Amino acid sequence: MPSVERSQVKRSGGKFGWILLAGTLAAFLWAGSGSVLAERWEKVVLTVLIDAEKRPDVNWDRITFWSPAPDVLGTVVFPDGPRNVELHPNTHALEETFYDVRLEKGDSVRVELRDKDFLTTDDPVASGTVAYEGKETVEIRIGAAWITLEFVREKKGP
Repeated sequence: MPSVERSQVKRSGGKFGWILLAGTLAAFLWAGSGSVLAERWEKVVLTVLIDAEKRPDVNWDRITFWSPAPDVLGTVVFPDGPRNVELHPNTHALEETFYDVRLEKGDSVRVELRDKDFLTTDDPVASGTVAYEGKETVEIRIGAAWITLEFVREKKGP
């Protein structure tokens, strides 16, 4: 790589240089972690309570000698990217924690949960969107489940 002496580098002066610098800085701050106005949450706790049956008189799993409860997995999509909900076998209640989430008031959080089935198509449990309005707890009914999102603020000080 050829070396460049300081005297060979031309300074770009005038308004164009300052506009370019300001624009680059603004783009960096905006794209780096979402908007610089986004609130940072230490963690977001997802709690899910799933109906006992997927339909009246129809268990989640057909092979009931293990458990008629669903085997739940899925995804929660925050504005800063999707987070996986790991498999929770044979349960009607689960809790999953996601760390370092950034949200702005008015952002949407998409919840996609399904019952993992063997040899058949997975059954949807909950598929929908939760609007973040700045509250620390949101509870909503989506599909066959009650979804609670608890937004835990970053700890300050000791």
